[in-house]
Amino acid sequence: ENPMMHDWNRVLVRNCDGTAFLGSLKDPKGKPDAKLHFRGRDIAMATIDSLLQSHGLDTAKEVILAGCSAGAVAATILADSIKSTLRKR
Repeated sequence: ENPMMHDWNRVLVRNCDGTAFLGSLKDPKGKPDAKLHFRGRDIAMATIDSLLQSHGLDTAKEVILAGCSAGAVAATILADSIKSTLRKR
């Protein structure tokens, strides 16, 4: 029914650290009994690495990066880093 996108893949990554995939702190923050790990950027880039290494992203001819709400902010800000990572492959 959709000849253009019939064989495309979609990956959904949920925002999980409250930093819109932009955090990259080495050490957790917070109280001793409630540490927060703000590593959303690391999660996003690790997801790209995993998709490249194990799920065929390295053979993609076109990649669309999108998001909604905080994910849209992250998609815009991380686009150049992700593009650079993809080009290295």
